[in-house]
Amino acid sequence: MRSIFIFTLLLISQLIFSQVDNKYAKEIDKYFIYKDCKDLSNSWDNNLCSKKKITDYVFKYFDWEKIESKEIEYKIWFKFYFNEDGLISNYEIQTDEITVKSQIVHLLNPLLPDFSLVDSNNKPIAGQYGFPCRISLVK
Repeated sequence: MRSIFIFTLLLISQLIFSQVDNKYAKEIDKYFIYKDCKDLSNSWDNNLCSKKKITDYVFKYFDWEKIESKEIEYKIWFKFYFNEDGLISNYEIQTDEITVKSQIVHLLNPLLPDFSLVDSNNKPIAGQYGFPCRISLVK
């Protein structure tokens, strides 16, 4: 009886987890690229380099004196929308602290023209790309 249960459980898990969602499969071929990261060996390194560019820049120039809240760590979600030329046409920043959000918007605006969204053939594409980030106060 136990072996039948285990076999059934394995069969169900294979049926559920082995299916590929087409929407997810399409998202795999999108790469978020910063102009200085284009020459890296592969597209995943480009994604990591581009994310790091934004997070490092925000952390470096973030003005903690303007923040009234006593929290020392903020969770931020960046979401970028790209036009047909692969350039950022709009973006959203989600965080609980309004002052943090406005400061990040101010910091990011000069950087935005240097980012693009490309496919696996390095051709610009329309779409969206998002990622989470945490910034922490270092005392």
